[in-house]
Amino acid sequence: MIPHPLEAEEILQNTNLVIWKKAAQFEVGTNFFAWACQIAHYEILKYRKKRGRDKHQFSDEFVSQVAEAVKENQDLFELRRNALTFCLAKLRKKDRELIQRRYQGSNQGKELADDLGRPVNSVYQSLGRVRRTLFECINRYIAAESYSHE
Repeated sequence: MIPHPLEAEEILQNTNLVIWKKAAQFEVGTNFFAWACQIAHYEILKYRKKRGRDKHQFSDEFVSQVAEAVKENQDLFELRRNALTFCLAKLRKKDRELIQRRYQGSNQGKELADDLGRPVNSVYQSLGRVRRTLFECINRYIAAESYSHE
């Protein structure tokens, strides 16, 4: 909903602060993800209002459609998040560490290769292999969960 990663990160941090401040208002037993998404949506709207009519912003209609899509698909997102957690835990330690190093912080492929003392193409090949492994594991997890609920 926000095209610039640094601005999205700032909104996320503001959202986390609001969630923390309003934690006592959360009703136990209700959907935390939906509650947090609603707060995030309000923070995005607040940010957009503050930015005014910047021509580089998405339209209000687009932002509302994305927010609605998130609400409609929250169960699937939660299932995929659980699958990712499960599948990351199943990876070999060195593969899990490679993925974590790549996606935590701002490690780009070249920087990561330099840190590991490996050629860049070798790191990219390893990342591709691990991503495929995760993708296949996640799909199997989701299929198994869907089958178990039939």
